[in-house]
Order: sequence, then structure tokens, then C-alpha cells
Amino acid sequence: MSFGLFLDVGNTFGWFVAEDVNKIDIKWSDYFTKLAMGTGIGLRYETPIGPIRVDFATPIYDPMKKRSPFSKLVFVFGIGHAF
Repeated sequence: MSFGLFLDVGNTFGWFVAEDVNKIDIKWSDYFTKLAMGTGIGLRYETPIGPIRVDFATPIYDPMKKRSPFSKLVFVFGIGHAF
């Protein structure tokens, strides 16, 4: 058995929610200033077919202001390695 901590950072979440796709204006700085962040903890159990994973994650920062920090805990179950 093992456990892990993780931090996820991304920035493509809000670019496709515009009502008119032709009005999406993406600036170079958006790639760095509109980063969403989430964090979590997970437990892994090694099996012959790969690890069985149980993760708990929550948002830390949402640049679209739709979620407050630590507002929602997400449970994820998986079999195999996460890439």
C-alpha cells in the first residue's frame, strides 16, 4: 500500500463557455493568469493488474469564481496507473 499527495493546475476550463464562440478572446497572458488549482490525497494498493486507487480531491482556486476554495470534495476510484 502507498499513498500520495497531488496538486493539479490547468487553464482550459472556461474558454468554451462563451455564448458566441466567435467572441472568445484569448490573450497570451491568459495561459498564466487564469490557472485553476486543485489538490488531493490518494491511497493506492498494488495488485497484479496494476494499482487500485482511491483519491479525494478539492478545488483550491477557481478563476471563474464558480467554486469557493475547498467547497466540494470529489471521490475518485480507479484501477491502473493515472497518467
